[in-house]
Amino acid sequence: MAIFDDNDFDEVGHKHSTIKMQDTFNITATTVSPLMQMDQNGEQRKRFTLVDGVYFNEPFFSANGFRGLLRRIMTKDMVEIIRKKEPNYKLKAEEFYLYSSGAATDRKSIDNISWNEIPKLREKAPILSLFGAGLSSISGKCAISDLKPISTQKNIKIVQNDDEIEQKKIMPLVQTQVFFRTDDFLKDTILKPLVDMEDITLWQKEHLKAVQTSKEKKKSGEMQKETDSNIAQVIECESIMPNVTLSNSINPLYGQKFTDIELGLLLKALLEISQIQIGSQKRLGYGVLDWHIELHGQAMFSVVCDKDYIFNKTITTSKKCDELIEIYNNWANENYSVKNNWT
Repeated sequence: MAIFDDNDFDEVGHKHSTIKMQDTFNITATTVSPLMQMDQNGEQRKRFTLVDGVYFNEPFFSANGFRGLLRRIMTKDMVEIIRKKEPNYKLKAEEFYLYSSGAATDRKSIDNISWNEIPKLREKAPILSLFGAGLSSISGKCAISDLKPISTQKNIKIVQNDDEIEQKKIMPLVQTQVFFRTDDFLKDTILKPLVDMEDITLWQKEHLKAVQTSKEKKKSGEMQKETDSNIAQVIECESIMPNVTLSNSINPLYGQKFTDIELGLLLKALLEISQIQIGSQKRLGYGVLDWHIELHGQAMFSVVCDKDYIFNKTITTSKKCDELIEIYNNWANENYSVKNNWT
């Protein structure tokens, strides 16, 4: 059976044609509060981008992070549906890793599934069908791009600090905030905002006192108590500024199509993401965004924050969006159970 038919193509010339991506989600998000996604060095994720022959550092929210967020929300939704039938249901560790990251952790896992069983598995487990599972058993059909800044204006990019002319023409995308970082073995690592110069002076005095006390205890051989094992430092953290518009897309890989169940699952997960904070430093109010989701150019839903209170969100969904989510919910309520068995 052919995956595509003649209606799926647009003629570009006598030698070439282009595929119509009918299942493409176009996602537009505008930051209401700062957005931060830290890299391995504890800094805002950035990448080089070429603009008019000049490289700039551009902040972004990674596709891998967005994919992981979708998987975790879909897994949580599956567990909640099963718990309506079995209130004491708990997801096993290997099942959690299978759904939330695609990793197979035991010999009886999805890695042992045969090729002819894969279509049946895709029908039973839309999460695994979308994102894949195991080392090579089932490949995901879903491709996700980075959530990166867009603008109708030219060159809305980060610029060099010494380029005054360009700075006047270009809106900055990041902001810097100074934090008082405390590493405590009992309280975990936290970031406290520094208010003014008095805070910095106080921190310096306490830091010098703590260092001196630590040296004296080491010299005397005295063991340091856990409550005193406190190291602090002043750090600067960058984040994407409020009122920056970002976009990404979700589409099936070449040769694949989303089912209505999978479309409904994606929409339901995206709708939940639109109502929560994403990224780092949520306790400081970071990660609040306005969202607009389209499917093949047709608006599915919009989620907009209230101007007076950023968590007072207004949600507008289309009839098509509601229908697809209902298709998924009906399927999930009927098929998700404690006895899910993919082998």
